Amino acid sequence: MALNPDSVRSLKQLGDVKLAANAVIAYSSLPRRGNSNEGKRLLFAGRLLAWKGLSLSFQAFSRLPDEWTFSVVGDGEWELLKQNATENVLRRVRHIDRMARDEFLHELAQSDVLILPSFHDSAPWVAAEAAGIGVPVVCLDVSGVAHVAGTKAYVVPHSPTDSLPDRLAMAVLDAVNKDSDHTFRGWTKSALVSVLRNSYGVK
Repeated sequence: MALNPDSVRSLKQLGDVKLAANAVIAYSSLPRRGNSNEGKRLLFAGRLLAWKGLSLSFQAFSRLPDEWTFSVVGDGEWELLKQNATENVLRRVRHIDRMARDEFLHELAQSDVLILPSFHDSAPWVAAEAAGIGVPVVCLDVSGVAHVAGTKAYVVPHSPTDSLPDRLAMAVLDAVNKDSDHTFRGWTKSALVSVLRNSYGVK
């Protein structure tokens, strides 16, 4: 059993490998999606490590219209990673290293797009929570972000790399202009139990 498509590909020589993320979301506890009257809001959430894609997110954000603001929620290498952004970009960026869960879910629900261009993420629950609220998720075609975001994923090919920031920015705009109000709520406890029972032959 593998958490994401990348793991399935690397383990396929072992035989029948089933794909099943370990996300179990209490959808009833998620807030309703909000509407901000303060322009468009982009959100990045997670550990601030180089491979999580914050530098790419800065580059994509710099290509968005001035009405956009960018909230970065997470602790880690902020002082290092913010050096990849210009002063003009940082003027529209708000960094919060830690938030209470209820506060974060409210922040997520008020966002127009979650951007998570991670190169190595097994099954980030924040993408599943965003999809459960109805917030579109812009991500790459590697790691497990797209899998857990389901029908709310706006997937950008990671190659060619020279045009990646432009294509991420276009995906953000597409997510705002073309996305419907639907939610994706496939990560329930009963769904995971069903996968495990089928995998291990338990009735």
